Amino acid sequence: MSKEKKKMGRPIVGDEPKDIQIKFRISKTDNEKLEKISKMTRMNKSEVLRNGIDIQYNQLEDKNK
Repeated sequence: MSKEKKKMGRPIVGDEPKDIQIKFRISKTDNEKLEKISKMTRMNKSEVLRNGIDIQYNQLEDKNK
């Protein structure tokens, strides 16, 4: 009998898997801003958006303390 190898997926980057997808529409202006931020910070668009979520969340948490 031969052992079956498990298929390897993409490695998890960061603390936890990112398995939830969100699709939404943005204006051309917002997309241009997102692309500019992405290029200036050398982060991909997803990282920029996750970073923005963290900033907003932390600001709200600080206000509620």
